[in-house]
Amino acid sequence: MVEFIVSAEKKLVIERFHKVVSLDLLVSASHAIWSHAAYDIYLKGLVDVRGCKIEIGLKDIPQLTSFFFKSAKTTKGFMVILADSHQSIAKSFIFKSKMSKLMNIYITSSLEDAMRNLGIDESTYDLINSNQVQQIQATTTAA
Repeated sequence: MVEFIVSAEKKLVIERFHKVVSLDLLVSASHAIWSHAAYDIYLKGLVDVRGCKIEIGLKDIPQLTSFFFKSAKTTKGFMVILADSHQSIAKSFIFKSKMSKLMNIYITSSLEDAMRNLGIDESTYDLINSNQVQQIQATTTAA
């Protein structure tokens, strides 16, 4: 599952993934965010994948980057990826290297560092806990 909030007032999109990050879930979340009335391609973004298993393999990264490069709705704003495992950090750096021509991505394992780089405070991050948050459930395919 992923929770997200789009705040035009704060010029920010916050996404918080739970348990698993899959290619399908990332694509579904992107479409949901892009269709939000307050979304703008120049909003900053915080993608929180702490505590998640990243089920995106190296073979999936070209497909994911192609998806973002082909969409006119892909953010042009500064994005921070908040990751806390070796696996999520390594895959985030691979993704960053492939996306460097399209967007500026910063990767950190510290919430404080993420907030400082985005120019936000803890109360802004807490928007993800508000009643305005939207959820996207992971889709599973039957074996």
